[in-house]
Amino acid sequence: MKHDLLIVPPGKKVRLKDFDPAHTGKFHDKDEAREKLATDIVRLAEYQTVLYAQDTVQQRRSSGQSRNLFRRLDPLHGSNSNDG
Repeated sequence: MKHDLLIVPPGKKVRLKDFDPAHTGKFHDKDEAREKLATDIVRLAEYQTVLYAQDTVQQRRSSGQSRNLFRRLDPLHGSNSNDG
């Protein structure tokens, strides 16, 4: 979808009468637009999950939680059953 027709350059004034309120872009009816919206919502939810996971990992790294976890799992530097 081309968005160029809908983007207003900074500083330019917009006159709503210059735009057709019936403009539907590439969609021919509401059902077609609803289908596209439904698929986009699914994609957006997937991306949101990925971003949340990335943010969680980054927060753990910055707080040192991952570093501490990997130290405990490292056989050379971590604790073992003989450590009290």
